[in-house]
This record gives sequence, structure tokens and C-alpha cells, in this order.
Amino acid sequence: MKKEVFSRFKDDNELISIYQDIEDMDAVDTGLVYDVNEDHLILYKLSKDGNFDGLLLLKLEDIFRFDFDGKYEKLFKYSKTIDLRTNYDFDTNNDFIIEFLKHSKDNRKVISICIEDFPDTGISCIVEEWNDDVALLSVYNEYGEYDCKTYISIDNISSIYLDTGYEKEIDQLIN
Repeated sequence: MKKEVFSRFKDDNELISIYQDIEDMDAVDTGLVYDVNEDHLILYKLSKDGNFDGLLLLKLEDIFRFDFDGKYEKLFKYSKTIDLRTNYDFDTNNDFIIEFLKHSKDNRKVISICIEDFPDTGISCIVEEWNDDVALLSVYNEYGEYDCKTYISIDNISSIYLDTGYEKEIDQLIN
């Protein structure tokens, strides 16, 4: 999908449902386009009950389908959450991945990072540092217990979740 397609939905403030997993058509993320560039889309994600459920960074090339103006999207249309969107201190003129890493490090916020070859497995972590190639992460399990430090290749990041219910729970356990 191209930046221009999603830019329209950002400008029109229109709800969309995004599909990334061709093997699981029930795996859909619904929300508003927070921002889009040539490589990535940031989705202002809504939970199934229409509440804010964090930001989701996706590679445009991983999106194979998205819906809009359907019955499912209309369920969310009158959600009060849409008018109460959270603003982040992202400089979206920069690389979106770097902005998520920076936000995690600067605010000691848990993010979940998915790697291309394992898209269903997120690494829950706080970013310690990064350069152009790799990021150093402090990894935590679902109980908020420190697990290890690990390096990952930035080029292999397929998606990042920030401030969803899961990351918020781990944040509360460790901070």
C-alpha cells in the first residue's frame, strides 16, 4: 500500500481496519491513521470496545488489505475516544521506528517489538540505546519480571506496539 492512499484517511480522519496476517483474517487492527510516511504507518488503535488502545507502527509492505466505511468501522464511528486522541511527542518528520525507540528510552515506557520472521511474537522491552543498525533492549516477561538484555537489528522490526493494554500492564508492574 502506498503512502498517498493512507494519507487520505489521515486527512479525512476516517476509521480503517488493517489486515497484516493473511493466514488469520480475524487478526484486524482498527483505528485512525496517526501518521504515514513512505515506509510505515502509525495507527491510533482502538480496542474492541472503542477505547484508545495505544499506537501501532506497521510496515506498509506488510499490509495486504484494509477496510473502511463498513459495518465494523461504523461500530466505532461514534466512540468518544476518537475526539480524545492522545498526542505524543513524536517528530514524525524523522524515521518512525527511531521515534518509537526514542519515546521508550526517554520515558522508560514498555513497547512490544515484533520481528519480521516472527510477527506474532512480541518482545516486551524498554529501549536502552540504539544506533543506525541495532537497538539494545531490556526485556521483561508478562509478569513484569526482568528477563535479559538483547540486541536486535532495527531493519528486522516489522511492528511496534506502544500504550496498548498489555504494555500498560507491564509498565505498572515494573515502574
